[in-house]
Amino acid sequence: MLIWLDGFSSSFTILQLIVIGSVYAKKKQAQILSVAGVLILVAMMLGDIESKIEPTTREVIDLPTMTGEHYHLTEQQRSLTIVNFFATWCPPCKAEMPHLQSFAENVPEDVALIGINLTARDKGTEALVNFIDTYDVTYPILLDETDDIGSAFQVLSIPTTVFLNEHGEELERIVGPVNEEQLRKLTEKYQSLLEE
Repeated sequence: MLIWLDGFSSSFTILQLIVIGSVYAKKKQAQILSVAGVLILVAMMLGDIESKIEPTTREVIDLPTMTGEHYHLTEQQRSLTIVNFFATWCPPCKAEMPHLQSFAENVPEDVALIGINLTARDKGTEALVNFIDTYDVTYPILLDETDDIGSAFQVLSIPTTVFLNEHGEELERIVGPVNEEQLRKLTEKYQSLLEE
């Protein structure tokens, strides 16, 4: 079974694709290149496991919510904040919403999940309200009406999910849809690393 939970840019996914390619490769030279690729990716994965977190400083998230309140990241005092950038017209965003909501219903203590609707790139308030109702979203949804935060975070493709430490520094980014299992694994990873 292929484990493509981390998207097509994941080392594990690339490794699996190389292995599949080597199985179908008929020439000896292609097989040698495939084996070399596998060894390089294994080394990269081992390096990723042992590497320290090198946070990237990001713009402070300070946006209005759908409920008319104001959300300021530094006032939330959470050790880990998971930020999901999305738009209502985006099919992968729709696909990941049940996973995000399920994760939100059992979010670990000292972890926050927020959604940021790229409002300036979306179809308006009515579309957003219908979207939130359709997926029974209960976690905070922030409105990026001027695209300041989306641009500051360099969100070029959606959905994009970003893990931030308590200082609002980026620890990891996932471009493409996420699932609940992936969110839980990464949350556990960063909680244990941040406690060290």
